[in-house]
Amino acid sequence: MRDRDDSICRFSLSGLAENENLPGRWYREFDSEDAFRNREASRKASWDNRRSFWIQREYLLQALSDVGFDIVLEQYDNLAPHIAENILHGSYRRDSRGIFIGIKSGDLAGF
Repeated sequence: MRDRDDSICRFSLSGLAENENLPGRWYREFDSEDAFRNREASRKASWDNRRSFWIQREYLLQALSDVGFDIVLEQYDNLAPHIAENILHGSYRRDSRGIFIGIKSGDLAGF
């Protein structure tokens, strides 16, 4: 739990909140009007949203399943070349963030 608490402070996330019936935390994308005007320099920031809602991982996975994504994967190659180290002690653990891919497989047998 300590790692999650650290990431809440690191990203200046709000207290636990609810948005569209999902629990999570609000994140402010831009600290100032100047930062918003220069948003092209912020590759990872939302383009026109002043803030984003970060759904709790468990509920994000459930929501993906609920809307029909029957295959949900978490991407780890962005942690390379030291994937294990990043998961155990690095950015993955420190930031408590992930990249998820949802697939609606339909009938994959028809390929």
